[in-house]
Amino acid sequence: MSSEIFGSSVYYVNGYSFEEEKFVPTMNPGSSVSDIIPQRVLQVSGEVIGMVFSAGPGNPYGFYKNFESQNPAEAEQFFSGYAQVSVGDLESLTDTLKAGQVYTFRTYKDNYVKILIKEVRLMTGSALSDYAEADIKYYIQRDGAPVFEE
Repeated sequence: MSSEIFGSSVYYVNGYSFEEEKFVPTMNPGSSVSDIIPQRVLQVSGEVIGMVFSAGPGNPYGFYKNFESQNPAEAEQFFSGYAQVSVGDLESLTDTLKAGQVYTFRTYKDNYVKILIKEVRLMTGSALSDYAEADIKYYIQRDGAPVFEE
């Protein structure tokens, strides 16, 4: 995932559709809907210090952070063993993303996705602005059941 901005007159980013398993531009998306939209986290000075995910348009649900560890092996173990959906109040934004976080996301089609944040990188030198990238691993449960059957 990337919060890189595209366009020279109207700026947009590429969101992601878990339902269609593809990137979707947030400007003129056609018939596709972004489930999540990556956004830069900026300091007051304008410096990029991270990234968050926001729920896409029309999504009344959002994200729940289930786990966070600085140990990548622990986070991977939690993600792999996380089989029964467990959420509290869903939020439209994640916390600032960090490696080792595991989130549950509910799509606008009422399907659940578990997301492991594997790595976050700050990228500089873009023609339009600095941005952040995140490597994720995810699994979508396509029948709306609160069970991840991998």
